[in-house]
Amino acid sequence: TAGECLCRARDVDFFFHKLISGVIWGLTSFLNQKIVDIASAYLPGQGVLTLKGKDIHTLKPRKWLNDECVNFTLGLLARRERERCGPKGHPRCHFFGTSFLQVLRRDGYEYKEVERWTTQEKMGYLPIRCEKIIIPVHQPSHWVLAVVDLKRKVVSYYDSLLGRDRDVIRNLIK
Repeated sequence: TAGECLCRARDVDFFFHKLISGVIWGLTSFLNQKIVDIASAYLPGQGVLTLKGKDIHTLKPRKWLNDECVNFTLGLLARRERERCGPKGHPRCHFFGTSFLQVLRRDGYEYKEVERWTTQEKMGYLPIRCEKIIIPVHQPSHWVLAVVDLKRKVVSYYDSLLGRDRDVIRNLIK
């Protein structure tokens, strides 16, 4: 009957859900223990970045996202932007890595500390000529994103927990 088929379908769905959950848990446990390379890519301005099993493990619910996953994601976005504009073109966005703001903050937001990271020779373009500069910001409990819109002359701060860090915004405006 239709009712029996529905019960069987639910049982099959439940079985596959449990099976897949077990496989994913086992795989992430294995990868986390083995610390094997999962993904590796050349990313503009950052060189070769590699994600390991322990990094992928931080993508699970209720886990702290690590800086390697953030850098890899921003690096992929930077590479996509470079591919979009071609070898001679100028990207619209520049993506800094997670250590940019930490180093910038070290001596009271002195640009000279990170100036060598943004040279024409290193990047192939000048980030200051981009429309937007994307900067990951690590807060005590989570990651947020600062976007410096050079075209509109605005600094935006995106925080999923609705927090504000006026110090970061004020110093990025400098």
